[in-house]
Amino acid sequence: MAADSEAHPTRVAVIIFRHTMRHIPEYLLVQDTSTAMRVWQLLVGDVAPEMNPKETARWTVEHVAGFRVHGDVASADYRYNLPLWGSAILQPDAQAIPDYPAAGFEAAYMVEVGPQDGDPQIRDPRYGAFRWVSVIDAVSMLRYPEHVEALMQVSSKVDASGSQI
Repeated sequence: MAADSEAHPTRVAVIIFRHTMRHIPEYLLVQDTSTAMRVWQLLVGDVAPEMNPKETARWTVEHVAGFRVHGDVASADYRYNLPLWGSAILQPDAQAIPDYPAAGFEAAYMVEVGPQDGDPQIRDPRYGAFRWVSVIDAVSMLRYPEHVEALMQVSSKVDASGSQI
């Protein structure tokens, strides 16, 4: 679902991928432990009104996942409205979780890391686990259809032999 391209996203979803030694792409999924369901999702970061969404994506990769960005942070050319389909609907007396805005939209970005970078060093208590998975496994694990669509958009751009690292 496309949103107004001039509008400032409320949040970014970052699709972090790497190529294995056999040149097969793997994608990073994180498990959100802030809810009882412990859903698998993409790494997300809120965009402050004064921040550039691309820089927010870079900051999320470096400071939340603990990876050094070697190349470019690229737009996945995919945006969708928030809240995500299937996410919890808050009751009027419930408190909102600051990292999960109820309105606005999320823009997807993609970042390649090298296999030499190892595993993420997650620095956000909201995320309890991570997995490197194939696109097929990611599609079956991701909770939100919007994240599946964003990942499919990126996977169509990631050529198994096209590693930049």
